[in-house]
Amino acid sequence: MAAQNVPSEYHYDPVENIFTGCRTQLKGVLPHVMWHITDRCPLNCFFCFAPKSALTTPSADIISIANKLQKLGVQKVDISGGEPLATKVFPETVEALATQKIHITVTTSGVSGDANRDWLLKNIDKFSRIIISIDGPSPAEHDDLRAFNGAWERANQLINRITTADKARAVRINTVVTRPFVFNNWLDRMTEMVEGLRVREWCIIQPHPANKKDHFDRYNVEDEHFDDVAMKVRAASMDCNVIVRRRDAYSTYWSIQPNGSLRQHTDGADDRNSIDFIRSPIDVLREHIRPTETIVPTGEEA
Repeated sequence: MAAQNVPSEYHYDPVENIFTGCRTQLKGVLPHVMWHITDRCPLNCFFCFAPKSALTTPSADIISIANKLQKLGVQKVDISGGEPLATKVFPETVEALATQKIHITVTTSGVSGDANRDWLLKNIDKFSRIIISIDGPSPAEHDDLRAFNGAWERANQLINRITTADKARAVRINTVVTRPFVFNNWLDRMTEMVEGLRVREWCIIQPHPANKKDHFDRYNVEDEHFDDVAMKVRAASMDCNVIVRRRDAYSTYWSIQPNGSLRQHTDGADDRNSIDFIRSPIDVLREHIRPTETIVPTGEEA
């Protein structure tokens, strides 16, 4: 069910995970938000564009944030991190958003505590999508990119615990296309691996320089190489739906950080339009968002 008081210009379809309606929204209302509930993560991916402040959203702020998101007309929130399943506030964040009738997706590496993994599987119907990150075609290659031994095993354990029906309904694999992917000829192996998982979607992502870490440039992929991979993936005979995310697609995304700030990504390394989301009144937040064009995907996967 869509959030209350949402303008009719756009509408989120949780089955297809798309927004339909007007492509450009200038009314100061956000269609979707990424909520980084924690920056804590056991991984050390060189291409990660989340800041590393070691903060987690305080439990006392969660209901207030969810309430404000509803008042702003947010229809979908992607719970992210850091590693969102590694923090104890994950279940209460989901429950707070569900209470406000906001649709939910979660992006996870699968490397997390067993309690939250179990809770996720028991409450999988609360999510429009379960998005699991796999960046290499084998355990050694994936774990090397993630700088964590066992990352591949944990991600695949989570996928294997999800029922076949829920995989086909709600599971997406996210893959960041890095230089090893391009220059080590991983395409065929990755395609075969993803097809074997029998998931609904595969999203390939160009590295983004936001909050870039040391050695980012060693893993970054320029437009021509990423576009070539995207063309070949789309041309492959895939049972799942293929989604392509160039880095410029993230330049209009708004995110809530663990410290309570609302920020908008740019094409570069620095975010813009930061404001204190928790302490700012709703009318101030609306005016803050209003001057900036918010792109609403129309008939495209969110």
